[in-house]
Amino acid sequence: MRLQQYIKEAVSKGYNYQLVTPAIKKLKPVKKNSTHERAFINKPDNGFWTSTLKGKNKSAWTEWAEAEDFDDVSSGTILEIQKGVSMYIIDNVKHFKKLLEKFPYEVSGMGVISIDFVKFSKTYDALYLTEAGARKNHMGSGSSLGLNAWDMESTVWFNTKYLKIIRNV
Repeated sequence: MRLQQYIKEAVSKGYNYQLVTPAIKKLKPVKKNSTHERAFINKPDNGFWTSTLKGKNKSAWTEWAEAEDFDDVSSGTILEIQKGVSMYIIDNVKHFKKLLEKFPYEVSGMGVISIDFVKFSKTYDALYLTEAGARKNHMGSGSSLGLNAWDMESTVWFNTKYLKIIRNV
C-alpha cells in the first residue's frame, strides 16, 4: 500500500493518532541513531516509540504491556501525526524484504542481515509496522532476523517534528 493511500485510509478510520506511555510534557529530538548489534534483535538503539491509538486511551502496546505485566501504562500522551512525514510502512513480507534490500546491515559474526537504522533514519522519519506486518514478519527466514523483537503494531520515530502533542491521558 502506498504511503499516501495508507495515510488517507488511516485518517478516515481515525488512526492518525498515536499513544506513547508514560505521559510526556514535550517532544525531544531523537539522539543520533545506531544499529543494534545484539543477536536476534532487529531494533534501533535509539528512537521514539509509539503505537496507534485505538479505543479509549489504548493501543497495541498498552494491551501487550498490561497482559505481560511489563510496564506501567496507566498514563500516556496522545500524539497526532502531522503532514509531510516520510514514513516507511511494513504491512507484509514483501515490504520487509524490500527494506532489507535497501538498508542492509550484516550483524557481526552472525551471517544474518538486519536493518541499517543509521542509513534508514537519514531517509525516513519513521518506520511503521502494522498489525499484519507484525504477524507476517515476526520470525525471520534464511539470513534475515525478522522482526521477532517487535511484539506488536508500533512505530519507531527518528524525527519527532511530525508529531504534535494533543493531550495527556
